Amino acid sequence: MFFILSSCQKESNTTSKNNYYIPQDAPIVIKINDLDQVKELIRDNDFLNKFSGTSVSNYISNLQVLQNSSNQEAILSLVPVGKNTYEYVFSSKYDPVLLEKDSIQKKENKRIPYAHNTIYYVKNKKDSFFAIEKDSMLIASSSQLLIENSIRNKQTKTLPELEKALSIINTDNPIALLVDGTQIKEITQQFFKDDVFSFPKNFSNWISTDLSMTQQSLVIDGIATEKDSIINTLNLFKGTIPNENSISQVAPVETTFLTSFTYDDYLKFKSNLSLYQDRDIQNFSEEFDELMSSISEFGEITVDQNTVVVLKSMDTTNALSLLKGTKVNTYRDYPIYTYQDELTFLSSLQPFLTPEKLSFFTVIEDFILFSDNKNVLQLVIANFINKTVFDRLPAFIKTKEQLTDASSILLIGNSNPLKNKIAEHIDEVYKKEWMGIDLASYPIGALQFIKEGNFTHIHGIIQKENTENTINSVTQSSTTTLDAPLLNAPQLVYNHRTKGKDIVVQDIENTLYLISSKGTIYWKKKLDQPILGKIEQIDIYKNGRYQLLFATKDAIHLLDRNGKTVAPYPKKLNTPATQALSLFDYDKNKRYRIVITQGSKVTMYDAKGEVVSGFQFNEASSPLVNKPQHIRIGSKDYILLSQQDGKLTILDRVGRTRVKVKDTISFSGQPWYQYQNTFTSLTKNNKIVQVNTKGSVFLEDHDLEDDSSIVATNKTLVSFSGNVLKIKGAKVELDYGVYTEPQIFYVNNKIYVAITDLQTHRVFLFDSNGKMIPNFPIYGNSEIDLANIDKDKNLELVVKGEDNSILIYQMN
Repeated sequence: MFFILSSCQKESNTTSKNNYYIPQDAPIVIKINDLDQVKELIRDNDFLNKFSGTSVSNYISNLQVLQNSSNQEAILSLVPVGKNTYEYVFSSKYDPVLLEKDSIQKKENKRIPYAHNTIYYVKNKKDSFFAIEKDSMLIASSSQLLIENSIRNKQTKTLPELEKALSIINTDNPIALLVDGTQIKEITQQFFKDDVFSFPKNFSNWISTDLSMTQQSLVIDGIATEKDSIINTLNLFKGTIPNENSISQVAPVETTFLTSFTYDDYLKFKSNLSLYQDRDIQNFSEEFDELMSSISEFGEITVDQNTVVVLKSMDTTNALSLLKGTKVNTYRDYPIYTYQDELTFLSSLQPFLTPEKLSFFTVIEDFILFSDNKNVLQLVIANFINKTVFDRLPAFIKTKEQLTDASSILLIGNSNPLKNKIAEHIDEVYKKEWMGIDLASYPIGALQFIKEGNFTHIHGIIQKENTENTINSVTQSSTTTLDAPLLNAPQLVYNHRTKGKDIVVQDIENTLYLISSKGTIYWKKKLDQPILGKIEQIDIYKNGRYQLLFATKDAIHLLDRNGKTVAPYPKKLNTPATQALSLFDYDKNKRYRIVITQGSKVTMYDAKGEVVSGFQFNEASSPLVNKPQHIRIGSKDYILLSQQDGKLTILDRVGRTRVKVKDTISFSGQPWYQYQNTFTSLTKNNKIVQVNTKGSVFLEDHDLEDDSSIVATNKTLVSFSGNVLKIKGAKVELDYGVYTEPQIFYVNNKIYVAITDLQTHRVFLFDSNGKMIPNFPIYGNSEIDLANIDKDKNLELVVKGEDNSILIYQMN
C-alpha cells in the first residue's frame, strides 16, 4: 500500500545506538522508540485494524518479543529466507522476563549450548523464538541460524549507510521504518508472483522514515540518503528542481495507480539518464531531445488493467509535429493518432515507463496521452469531459492538502482497485483474506519523493475519507479503546496547553485515562478505588496550569497534566466520603474551597488541602443525600445541603445559616438548580419544588410519573417523564426506552438538551425550543459531554460507544 506525504522531515541531531544487533543482509529495519505507545497507536489506528485477522496481523500480535518485552526501545530486523518468508531478529537491552518460564502463559524454555554460549529456546502455544544475551543486549530471533550468526559475528556495528539512516530518526517519534532502497524490487518480489509494480532495481540508498499514526491516518515522513558514486533511480533527479504534479487532472476516477515524474532541466535529467542507462549521451535522437525539452512532467496511469503514459508539454503543437502521428479517428472532438516510432520513445525513458508498446495517442489540453488500447484513450477523454477525474475526487482533494505541490516522484494509489490488482498477483493462500479487507473508507494513498542535493525528502499519508464532513452533518471523528469497560461516562476537561479540551474517564479496573481531542491516550493511571462523581479542575499554583481534582472513598487526589500526583496530595480521609467532592470558587479568583461529605459531617478544605478553620458548619442533623452545592443569586452566595430527614440547610460562605427553610422536603436525590432565581429540584413524589431566598417552599404538580428527572438553567426548565421530554413547555415524545437523565449545555450562546436511550443506543440532541439538531440521533451508550474541543469552529461530542470504547463526534 502506498501512503501520502504530509511535510518535510528535518534531520535529527540524535544518533543511533550502534550496539543494537542488525543482520548485515536485513533490507527492512523497524526502530521502536516507545513500545507501549506503538502498541496503543496500532491498537487504536482504524486503518491498521482493517488488517486484523490476516496472517500478517496475527503473526505480529503473537510475537512474544513484542508483546512481553519490558523495554521501550528496540530494533526489529527482517531478513528474507525464501519466497513469502522472512525471519526476524529482535534486539534490545537484556530483558530476563522474556526468557523466564511462565506457568500462566504456559511458556516453556530450554537451553542449547553453542560455541561457548547459551542459546535459549522459548515456546508457548502461539509463538517460539531463540535468544541469547550478548554485550548486555538481548538478541532474539525466529531463526536459530540467525542467532548463531550473531554469536559468530563479533561486530555489532551497523553498516555506515544504515548507521547514517538510523541517525536521521526522530527519537521523539515512537516508531521508524528503514528500508534498503537497493533491494526494494527484491522486497516486492518476495510477496508477489510477478513484478506487478515494476519497481526499478537500485531505487535508492537506505530510506529512513518516521511513522506517525492518528486514529484515522497513517503518515510517513523521512529522508533517503544518496551517494554520488552510486547510480540509482533517485539520483536521476539530482541537479533538477521538481515541478508541480498535475497528471491527476486527466486521470479517470477509475484509475488504479498513478505515477508522476518531474524536472526543470531536461539536459541535466538526460545526462543523469545516460549514466543510469550506461548509454552515450549522443545516442538520444534529436526528435526525442526536442520533444522532451518541452516536457515538464511525465508518468503513467493504470486504468482497468491498461497503461496510459502521460506527458505534460509546454508546446503540444510542436510535439504533434515531432510525433508524426496519423489520425485514426476522433472521439468527442478529440483526435486519436497512431504512430510508428513508439519503441524508441519507450526505451529512452527506462526505468520509468513499463508498457511494451504504445500504438495510439491523443492530446487533452497540455497533456499527451499514449496507450496500446484505443478504447482506454476514449475512456480518458470521456472522463475528462464529464469532469469525473481523479483530481476532483473529494478524497484526493483532501489528500492534496497534505502534499507539497511539487515533487520529483509522486505515487498515488486508489485502494479498492489496487487491492483487487494485488489480489491477482499474490499466492492463493492469502487471496481470500486480502479480498476481505475493507478499504472503502481509505480510498487514496500517496507517496512523494522530493530531490534536494544529496538527500531525497519522503512524505506519505493514507487517511480516512470523511466526505460527510459538510454543513449540517455529524461525523464520528475517532474511537478510543480502553483496556476494560468504562466505569462512567467520558468527561471533557480543559487543556491549558492547547486551550481546547481533553477527555477523562475511568474503567471498571479503576484505571484513569487522559485522552486527547483526537482520541489518543496521553496516559493512564491505576487508582485504588472508583472516583466519586465528576472530576474537577483547579490551578493550584495560579500559573495557568490546571490539575485534575477528585475524591475516592478514602482520599482527595490531585494530578497534574502528566498524571503525576501533586503535593501535598493525596489527602487521606479518616472516615469514608459518602458523596462526590464539591468545588467552590466564589469570585472566580482561584481561592478554591473543596468540600467533602462523610455521612452528616461536612469538611471544607483550601486548595492546599488544609481544613478551612473559618468555616463554622461541621455536621448536619442527618446524612446528606447528595453533595453540597453552591448557587449564587444576585450578589449572595448560598451553600445548599439536602439531608435525609427532609431538612434543607442553606449556608453562607463561612458556614452560617443564610436562609431558614420553613418546611421539610421529601428529597429525591436530584440536584438543586437555579431556576427563575429560586432553588429548584424534584421531590420523591415527582413534584417540582422551589425554595426562594426567604425560605418559602412551593410545590408544583407537572403530572410527572415515577422515576422522572429534571435539569434547569435560570430561564430553561427541562423535565423527562415516561417517554415525554419537556423543554420550556415544548413537548417531545420519544419512543419508550431506558433513558439517561436529561442534560443541558450552554455553548456559544445556545442551549442544547441531550438525552440517551440506553436500550436502543441512541443519543438525542435538541435546541431550546425542542427541535432536534439535524442528523441526530447518533449512536451512543451514556450521558454525553459537549463543547468545542479543538481549534475549528465545530462542536464536538464525547460519549461511551461499546463497553470499552469512547466515541468523539464532530457536529458540522
